[in-house]
Amino acid sequence: MKIKQMEYGKERRTELLCKDKYKNYNYYVLNLGTHPTAYIEISKEDKLYGKSYDEIYRMGCDIDVNGGLTYSDNELIGIKSENWFIGWDYAHCNDYCGYEEDMPESIRTYGKKWTTEEIVEECKNAIDQIIDFESEEIVEEKKIPEKLELPSFIEFKTMTPEERYVITAREYDVLNDLIDYLKSKGE
Repeated sequence: MKIKQMEYGKERRTELLCKDKYKNYNYYVLNLGTHPTAYIEISKEDKLYGKSYDEIYRMGCDIDVNGGLTYSDNELIGIKSENWFIGWDYAHCNDYCGYEEDMPESIRTYGKKWTTEEIVEECKNAIDQIIDFESEEIVEEKKIPEKLELPSFIEFKTMTPEERYVITAREYDVLNDLIDYLKSKGE
């Protein structure tokens, strides 16, 4: 594995610092001039293939990387692929960015300067997390209606267990109390 050292600069550019494979996943570390980024290639067979980084988190795949996932696409460095890429950057409030040197000292973050080796380790850690997730069974997200309309008792009895979970016993008691009250008023 060939590794180039991360050199921070004031201007944007794209330079490949490392491309390697870990546990059957390709990963890439790039220098965008002002800050580094990292990417993992996801194959068509994986559950994460074609998913946006928001969808990945909603699926329960909580990949713990610097600042969280911020990239998902089938293109990397202008090259389209039949595979999918997920990635993250090192340009958050606690990270150093090359243009800081031009900023007044009072507003500099003096953030962490990441090395290529540290980013490679984070890529491997993320791949381990992906492998763990891929071995789990996906549990579909439950869709909770935005507006809850309580059913009648007869409708409630005919509901599936998935539909019933929305209606708690307390809510049903309140509904019954309201029906009794309206009946007593003749409405």
